[in-house]
Amino acid sequence: MSIDGPEGTDLGKSLEVADMAVALLLRDPYTQSVQEFIGTAPVIDFNGLYKGAEQRTGRHYVTLRVNVTPPKQRTMQSGAIVSRMRDYFAQSPAMRVYDASGFTVQFIEDPPGPPVQATLVAKIKGPDPATRRAVAQDMMAKMRATAGVVDVQSSIETPYPRTTFVIDYSKANRTGIATANIVDVLQTATDGRNIGQYHLPEHNEFSYITLEYPPEARNQLQDLGRIYVKSQLGHNIPLSELVTPVSGRQTAALIRDERGSTTYVTAELDNRSVVYAVIDLMYDLIGNGYQFPNEGSLESWDLFGLNYLDTQQNAYAIVWGGEWEMTLENFRDLGMAMIVAFILIYAVLIAQFRSFLAPALIMTTIPLGFIGILPGFALLDATWGTFLTATSLIGFIALMGIVVNNAILYLEYYGQSLAEGKTVHESLLGAGEARLRPILLTSATTVLGSLTIANDPVWSGLAWAIVFGLSLSALFTLGVFPLLLNIFRPKLV
Repeated sequence: MSIDGPEGTDLGKSLEVADMAVALLLRDPYTQSVQEFIGTAPVIDFNGLYKGAEQRTGRHYVTLRVNVTPPKQRTMQSGAIVSRMRDYFAQSPAMRVYDASGFTVQFIEDPPGPPVQATLVAKIKGPDPATRRAVAQDMMAKMRATAGVVDVQSSIETPYPRTTFVIDYSKANRTGIATANIVDVLQTATDGRNIGQYHLPEHNEFSYITLEYPPEARNQLQDLGRIYVKSQLGHNIPLSELVTPVSGRQTAALIRDERGSTTYVTAELDNRSVVYAVIDLMYDLIGNGYQFPNEGSLESWDLFGLNYLDTQQNAYAIVWGGEWEMTLENFRDLGMAMIVAFILIYAVLIAQFRSFLAPALIMTTIPLGFIGILPGFALLDATWGTFLTATSLIGFIALMGIVVNNAILYLEYYGQSLAEGKTVHESLLGAGEARLRPILLTSATTVLGSLTIANDPVWSGLAWAIVFGLSLSALFTLGVFPLLLNIFRPKLV
């Protein structure tokens, strides 16, 4: 969990917000402990590498790591726990006050799959920072209005006053004061300096001993006249005589993505698939005719993003990232693998039966099995919130090899009966009677075996694809497949 305050936030205010947040988090019965990282980067894990956790080193950054009870000791999944914690913060009057003062709260759950920058990411690309900023603000408003989208943030930085201290090197040399001493005193006066570590018996981690001036002694520039630097001759020289303050404003960081200037808008999803959220946003941008700044017009779009041109023919783009980009790439790659698997299975069946018609009839059981998958996932989505994922497509591919086995069993017995001189109808009835129990038993064992991983956050999609597809395919093999054999009556060798 991350809490970001406005630039220039005092460390005391960050501590105050962190204490309030920890109190709310500890209200949840499944919270075991909370680790606080205030003004410093948290311990970096694999997920934090993608989310830039190592850059959270300012006084206005608060990072909280919430440790929940093990899965076997709770009845609620982590996603539901995060959703309940969001409600705690939304209903807290104190957190609403902090939100009004510029603090933003973001819940970051460790993903079950490869980590991404955020679940929902919109990359606004283009040459003009002002235009990117306007588009980013529009996207933030649209994301907040989209069902299930929470924790909306952007990479937009508000310039804040900044004072730079320029050292007078000539005066420092005349007074015999090294530049390093001036920098050391100035850092201690403004940010503090770590001078040691201490360990408490009840804690495994150490804490720093920080030396800093009290806030009331360093809030104003004239306080520099009361802070002294000792020269080599032992004279105390006021810091104000050695440095010159220069007022200015902090410049925004330049973010580049694929060598293009980029502004990020990120968000998380609460009990909703990122697929539905992006579809809603695409419909809002395209169907409702989003008015691009500077009278820009929509030039083209695809599932990966939208491309615009302004009146000066400058190209801009809204590119989707995060889990949506990964989902599209996985579906594309697995879709190609599915086509290749379909062709290879058909080729093997042609070599086995020395016919084109019989393997074609066997291959009809594959789409018949797929018919049960999509309604099944629609039911799971409406009841349990289980979505069609990339691992579901792996289940599609695995199902292709499984469902044809039932048709092959049926066709083999049908061919043997024809070879014995039986009629087509007798062969079909005999094959159905002989293969009913083997088909049902093998399908049932595969379905029951797949149910053992149905609750796994990663492989549940594969399990449910096999469960729904194989269950319906077994029925179609015993019902529809004999009808196709009766209609086309392939020649079997």
